[in-house]
Amino acid sequence: MPRIPSHSPLIITTRLSYDTILNKPKSHIPTGIQNCSSYRRIEVRFKGYGAEEHNTGEEFKTSVCYEIGDKLMIDHADVNTVSPLRHTRVMSYWYATLENIFVDKRKPLFKRIWLQVRWLYRAIDLEDFLPAEADALLPYEVVESDHTSIVDFRTVQDRIDVNVVDDRASYTPWLDSPNGDAILQRWSVSVDIVLDENGLQNPVGMRMNHFSRCAVEDCQRPHYDFRAQQRFCDQCNRWSHVDCLLNAGKETSDKDALSMLPNLPDSPKFALCLLTPIARGGPLLLFGNGATVTVIRRIYDDFLENNILQTNWDEFVDVHDLWPSGVPCTHFRCVCNKRCI
Repeated sequence: MPRIPSHSPLIITTRLSYDTILNKPKSHIPTGIQNCSSYRRIEVRFKGYGAEEHNTGEEFKTSVCYEIGDKLMIDHADVNTVSPLRHTRVMSYWYATLENIFVDKRKPLFKRIWLQVRWLYRAIDLEDFLPAEADALLPYEVVESDHTSIVDFRTVQDRIDVNVVDDRASYTPWLDSPNGDAILQRWSVSVDIVLDENGLQNPVGMRMNHFSRCAVEDCQRPHYDFRAQQRFCDQCNRWSHVDCLLNAGKETSDKDALSMLPNLPDSPKFALCLLTPIARGGPLLLFGNGATVTVIRRIYDDFLENNILQTNWDEFVDVHDLWPSGVPCTHFRCVCNKRCI
């Protein structure tokens, strides 16, 4: 059983350069490495550490620092060989969450430090078992897995930011289009692993977890595909595909939607904004308009409580963020209740 990681950080200082350590021959994972000392945080200081002026290029690193919970970009033999459609420069690396740091103090530095990581799967890693889900991922997106491994600390290219969002919520904090500096994670996956005759790990099955399921029972694509428009019901807290709602005959009129709003203020502009449903996908992009619509509904709740509409309510809402220009806004009844969405 692995030891509990020490809360005291470990600092290792060496007279060797980072480049020298990096180019030492790779070795196999030592037997019993998980029984060695473990740490929550480790810093390795190489030749040149503390110099006032030094080249900050990758080959002139003077220190590396890793801590449990860090998201890591990991180099491997096939890096940069992924199809250009998958954004080669960034997404050809492997990604993982650091779970433990093992140190065998009897070994030389380049054989001493090993990292236990839990892998973040890319679209290309899902394609053989979950092709539909892989196709629904954004170019810069990963999926959290329960697949763990031990890796040489020298394979870590860098730490990287991963924005974790819950696509079951009505809205998420707005993110710009994920790029190489900020990777997105929405889902998690359970992976069945078997070892081959050489002791190498091979996935043999996968099951997707923690994703937004369409509220319409006979939906053929239960996971959220950002290319398909969806609507959110704030009563049952579930999303539904617009296509599924149409097939279920749940379309309704603007008049019907207005009739469900008691005691409307004397402001046609506000009433029109209040009719806007929470939506995402398609022309409303990945995260949709939930944040903006929620502000409108909070102002309406304040009006119902005080019977006075804030005169400057439109200073809190950019009406252009409510709905894309030129895109029809159809209303529906939720399949779980009579709520207008």
